[in-house]
Amino acid sequence: MNEPHRARRGHDFWPPAEVLEAIPALDATEEVAAGDKVVHLHYFVGGCDWWVVEVDSIERPQLTFGYVCLGDPQLAEWGYIDLHELAEVFRPPLIIVERDLHWTPRPAGEVIPYL
Repeated sequence: MNEPHRARRGHDFWPPAEVLEAIPALDATEEVAAGDKVVHLHYFVGGCDWWVVEVDSIERPQLTFGYVCLGDPQLAEWGYIDLHELAEVFRPPLIIVERDLHWTPRPAGEVIPYL
């Protein structure tokens, strides 16, 4: 997969295959209450956060579904997240979206303060 800005980021943007395999497919958690959906990935930059709960497929992990807060909790919402777009974000000198390397899957109600 395309790994733009890998050298600047200092780590892989894309999670390992075993992490992707554990993420439910798109729409698989539709009937699960918001706070009970398991967040499998977390991406961040500055005051912005993307929490991923579903992925299109292991072969096409760029389209995901999750919760997004772009700095204003009142405007945060569930929606589709294009990880290719996040991987491309770079504004010198400091703005680059990173994957939380220490993330462990947990229910959204435990990790997203705005729910």
